Amino acid sequence: MQQYVGLDAHSKNSVFVIQDAVGRVVSRGRVPTTLSGFQEMRDQSGVPLGSEVALESGPVAFLVADYLTDLG
Repeated sequence: MQQYVGLDAHSKNSVFVIQDAVGRVVSRGRVPTTLSGFQEMRDQSGVPLGSEVALESGPVAFLVADYLTDLG
């Protein structure tokens, strides 16, 4: 199932919402802005590898983009 992730990244915690291909919310929540936090989000929500992510630009955006790239 195709999913899309919207991510508002901050230095300590990030807020996310995940929608399916027709726009239904699959999951939403908050995770630590760490590699393990994003891995937890992916694993608990069942986000498929290669899913598209809309990431708000800001001071930690490049760090978060690197984490997400590492997680596939």
